[in-house]
Amino acid sequence: MPGLTGGVAPVAGFDYDALHFLRRAYLLQLSGLAVTPVAGLDGEYEQLLEMFEQGAQQSHLVWHYDHAGAYVPVDFPAPLSDDDLLAGGGPLGSAHGLLRELEFVAPAIGIDPANPPAAPQPPSGPTALEEPAHPMPYDDSPFARERHVWLGLHAAATRSLAQGSMIIFS
Repeated sequence: MPGLTGGVAPVAGFDYDALHFLRRAYLLQLSGLAVTPVAGLDGEYEQLLEMFEQGAQQSHLVWHYDHAGAYVPVDFPAPLSDDDLLAGGGPLGSAHGLLRELEFVAPAIGIDPANPPAAPQPPSGPTALEEPAHPMPYDDSPFARERHVWLGLHAAATRSLAQGSMIIFS
């Protein structure tokens, strides 16, 4: 079984825009602002990062590269970042911290963190950087894309903690 044998297996697949939509929802929730559906980012996400930079830098969900980096099953308060980590793939996040932040934002996007829906099926294999992820399952929520990413990250974080394995973005 990957994770226990040293093997690697995909757990979730989603696009970067959808990941940014979830991060946007988290920053809005953290800041006490209304979490509203969004069709596109139009620079709003970057503005939120600037406005709430300190909160963003303390977030395991937000302060992470989109295409690289890792989460480890060790609990620490904020992502670790230094020149060596940034050169090697980005800040190092905590799977514990990621799970806490996912549980925090869940109600704002219509997920009960104590009883989340089943995660989508994992992709059959990794995708190339510009290759689209597999189609999302049907979800008529205005937060469908955020929920899809949430479910995938939640599955990865809970597996990481159960197995003592890393989460790697690729």
